[in-house]
Amino acid sequence: MTARKRTSLDLNLLTSLDALLRERGVSRAAERVGLSQPAMSAALSRLRREFQDPLLVRNGNTYLLTPLATVLLERSTAALASVDRLFDTRPSVDMSSSTRRFSVVLSEYTLVSVGEPAVREMRHTAPTVSLDFIHMRGELVERAVESLRGADALVVPRGYVFDLPSLDLFVDEWVCVVDTGSLEGGTAVTKSDLRRRPFAVFQADPHSTNTALRSLRAQGLDPQVAVYAESYLAMPYFVTGTDLVALFPASLAQRIPNDFGLSVLPCPIPLAAMKQALWWHPVHNGDPEHRWFRETFHAVASGLDSRKVLAVAGDETDLNDRQPST
Repeated sequence: MTARKRTSLDLNLLTSLDALLRERGVSRAAERVGLSQPAMSAALSRLRREFQDPLLVRNGNTYLLTPLATVLLERSTAALASVDRLFDTRPSVDMSSSTRRFSVVLSEYTLVSVGEPAVREMRHTAPTVSLDFIHMRGELVERAVESLRGADALVVPRGYVFDLPSLDLFVDEWVCVVDTGSLEGGTAVTKSDLRRRPFAVFQADPHSTNTALRSLRAQGLDPQVAVYAESYLAMPYFVTGTDLVALFPASLAQRIPNDFGLSVLPCPIPLAAMKQALWWHPVHNGDPEHRWFRETFHAVASGLDSRKVLAVAGDETDLNDRQPST
């Protein structure tokens, strides 16, 4: 491409091209980048003239990519990444006097695990910044693009949100929480215990496929559930003084207060770990304050290593004698 042609090229077309090829439809592409449908239709017409190719070909109620469009999809993604890196380059930002208010959509569990150390760290480096924690609901995750137009970030395990920028936060394993007195001199929870003991389970969304209960059932265990609860914070009250067993994320289990008299032990059946991630809308990519926020949140969360909890539990040490790791 000559310099003369480059100066006449509207770089906004690159964003529209990427959205059209990814979404394979004008309406969804317009929604993805925040344009009106007529504006995106006009962009598609310009792109078709530029490449002398239809790019999207109707097939019933859907659109298919032309061979050229398939090649362009890979190249547009790489080109956008290069443009983002170029325009993300900024001098370092001084957050010590910022009055920015950051909003984060997250579950009760991740709020307890990550919220407190994140607040402490951000108060230390940016004392006039404020954090607004928003309780995660199913519809906020299902419509993540729309939710992240009003919120700065969403914390949810991988597998729920796609095609948005993200950072891996931490991997959380599942552990068993039982009343210490119910172990009858034992030091571990066995597969036999999981078959005979009743369960207290967290179940905010009964249709979710990413739950410990479903993982157990997938491995041939059909636990007897005595208590369903939408709050992890309530679970210790149900377990203490009973023969119930509860499955907890390890990062949260280590924060159970000592006075509940509970033991945190490895699960005898391997369950799929939760890979927590921070998601945000692409409009924030070049925002230096938002970059500081997500990098700080990432740095704090990456220190939550559930393997530490499992190592201590495996050594038959009561985690309740430890100080919570932050």
